[in-house]
Amino acid sequence: MPIGGGNPVSGNNPSGIGQTLNYIGKHVYANSGLVSVAQSTTTLLKFSTASSSYILAGLQFGCINKVSEDFDLEIKIDGQTIMGIQIDNSNQEYFYGMYPIELIIPPSSVVEVTMFNISSDTGRDWFAIMTGEVYA
Repeated sequence: MPIGGGNPVSGNNPSGIGQTLNYIGKHVYANSGLVSVAQSTTTLLKFSTASSSYILAGLQFGCINKVSEDFDLEIKIDGQTIMGIQIDNSNQEYFYGMYPIELIIPPSSVVEVTMFNISSDTGRDWFAIMTGEVYA
């Protein structure tokens, strides 16, 4: 089964860490890896879809730092915000988005997932993981 995508998914980077999509057959995934988010808009994932197919996918995200800070998550398709979430972490918990955000991503689209730390200019480590299936 062919493996391809914007990231090298063999050799030194088999997990395909980065902002772009990786393809394995009819499946697609993106793993941001840990990204430091402070008080500036920080991109976790940014990728384009092919013109000949659409994607049904689930997006999960989380923070590995136990802090009482608030964050904004924004999902854009073609520059338009389709979802924004404000995360209130005043209970100082580890935050993991346990349930995937279900997305249908049209052909020829640019998708961007960003985070912003509302409470602090100290960088906190966040990740985003998207998995899905490609339909022609």
